[in-house]
Amino acid sequence: MWMRYHDWKLFSIALLVFFTTSVLCVGASTLNSGQLVWTYDTEGPIDSTPVLNKSGIIYVGCGNGKLLALNERGRKVWEIKTENAIRSSPLLSPDGTVYVGSYDGYLYAVNADGTRKWKFEAGGWILSSPVLGNNGDIYFGSDDNNVYALTVSGKLRWLVTTMGKVRAKPLVDANGIVYIGSWDGRLYAILPDGTVKWTVDTEWPIAVSAVVDTDGTVYAGNWDGKVYAVGSDGSVKSEMKVGQGAITGLALGADGTIYVGSWDGSVHAISNRGFELWRFTARDAVCSPTVSAHGTIYFGSRDGNLYAVNEKGTLRWSFRTDGPVLSPPAIGSDGTIYFGSVDGKVYAVR
Repeated sequence: MWMRYHDWKLFSIALLVFFTTSVLCVGASTLNSGQLVWTYDTEGPIDSTPVLNKSGIIYVGCGNGKLLALNERGRKVWEIKTENAIRSSPLLSPDGTVYVGSYDGYLYAVNADGTRKWKFEAGGWILSSPVLGNNGDIYFGSDDNNVYALTVSGKLRWLVTTMGKVRAKPLVDANGIVYIGSWDGRLYAILPDGTVKWTVDTEWPIAVSAVVDTDGTVYAGNWDGKVYAVGSDGSVKSEMKVGQGAITGLALGADGTIYVGSWDGSVHAISNRGFELWRFTARDAVCSPTVSAHGTIYFGSRDGNLYAVNEKGTLRWSFRTDGPVLSPPAIGSDGTIYFGSVDGKVYAVR
């Protein structure tokens, strides 16, 4: 059964924290000014992050169950339909295969021409965005409480069962270790063979992706508004209360600054020593930030805007849509920003 618009408002906090993505200095160094280039109406709410290939094709999942491929002019190249809403951000592999999870409980592998390669059935909804491991395996979580590892042919490699839903996007470090949070409040470190290396209990659900610093410190945020700094051995270095609401996403800047999105409506810039450097407050809850190569922080809000803020916390520009913007944008090589809104449109802004 499809969700109506008022259902999205009712569950907006869940949308903000389930489908956010953490990004470290992505995109071109070109500055943009927030001017509309084009829009594409998908006819279904969007709350996941688009992904781009090297040819400029944009892949985006929609609340009407469609995975769309759009060209750089905003024209549809192809679409493929799943049996329920897509709220998982697509994953693009080096061979051009697109992986995406659906509310129908399947992870789909789609060829570059839009034909289905295979699908894998999990035991619950898939809101967790898939990632590629260093060994080529695909990792994702499901509402059946499991973390999955699949081979490129769609066969189960292993699964790890937690005590809660797994809606966060996994993080894979340089050693191939998978870090992922669960609604059971624990951050899991899982070796490439599926062995759980350690867990850290934060006591509140973790629904957003962790990020890892250059020294191997892993940062994770939970619904209690706390950010944990965890060493590679699982020791908790620090915990910090950030803002007055659930953590909706984390991102790392090139200088080690941690940008924290919060349900309190602010993005908080935190030094790696735990001091708040600044905060920027929108008119409603914000989603996970994205940090560009030139240091601009982009983030959406329930107030319907996409914001661009500089590294000092000063607003560069904002762009208004007709619905909540609940997921981070993607940044093209020319500095174009691609993002979706609950109004059903994909926007290209530069």
